[in-house]
Amino acid sequence: MSGPLTAVSTFAELRSLARASLHAAGIDESAIEADLLLAHAAGVSRSRVLASLGEQASEDFGVRFESLLGRRRRREPLAYILGYREFFGRRFVVNPDVLIPRPESELLVELALGAARSFGDQLELIDIGSGSGALGLSILAEAPAQAMLIATDTSRRALAVTNVNARALKLRARCNTLRCDLVSALAPSRLPRVLVANLPYIAESDAPTLQPEVRDHEPPGALYAGEDGLAANKRLLRDLPRIMRPGDRAYLECGYAQGHALLDLSGRLAPAARLDLHLDGRGIARALELMF
Repeated sequence: MSGPLTAVSTFAELRSLARASLHAAGIDESAIEADLLLAHAAGVSRSRVLASLGEQASEDFGVRFESLLGRRRRREPLAYILGYREFFGRRFVVNPDVLIPRPESELLVELALGAARSFGDQLELIDIGSGSGALGLSILAEAPAQAMLIATDTSRRALAVTNVNARALKLRARCNTLRCDLVSALAPSRLPRVLVANLPYIAESDAPTLQPEVRDHEPPGALYAGEDGLAANKRLLRDLPRIMRPGDRAYLECGYAQGHALLDLSGRLAPAARLDLHLDGRGIARALELMF
């Protein structure tokens, strides 16, 4: 072993050094991340690792663990290192081809599920810019059993991740992936529709203020949306009235302090829709609801 873990013999010692190393690198949750990386290197659960802290670690394990720590110290996102992210009670595969799901996006799932359950068994769910599929698949998993999902993205690699997660959740038969720009390949449907979209909403000028995990590692196409951060949602709103029928619902995620700007934009581009802004747990406008 060539790194600082050379003289370490037990998992407890590895854990202690890893926590200190991550803390020194500026990682806020260094304690829990050290445990998760230790479990990942061992190929077991976190609880299993914690029950084995007194056991001897092999030299090969130390080398493997040091490699994982090095990646995290260089601010590679933990989710990319582990290969997954927990979202709405389920585990989703993620890689650098897709945005890492955020807890605040769970509000869209909750809102969309409320609408989906009110429509009865027959309905169509749509996830625009699906990426990992976390939004659409979370809704599909708890929606009426006859519901179907259309997941769109411009990236073949992102749609491949959506398909991986659909299979893992045993939802592949009810999930159709479609490579297209926003809703360009969709037409109106005879079925009620519930649409969700977590599109890019960061202004390009804000890039220097982002955490290195985001700025240097997540796909730029899933982050930035022009000078004001509204470009992607503006394009969607221009075309949304074409595919939505009376009674359909759409839920768009908005960035910090963007809620009212998106509300005004929607009022101009989708004047027939009734609009409502929903706040997240911190009181921040996070989701715009359009009721057609």
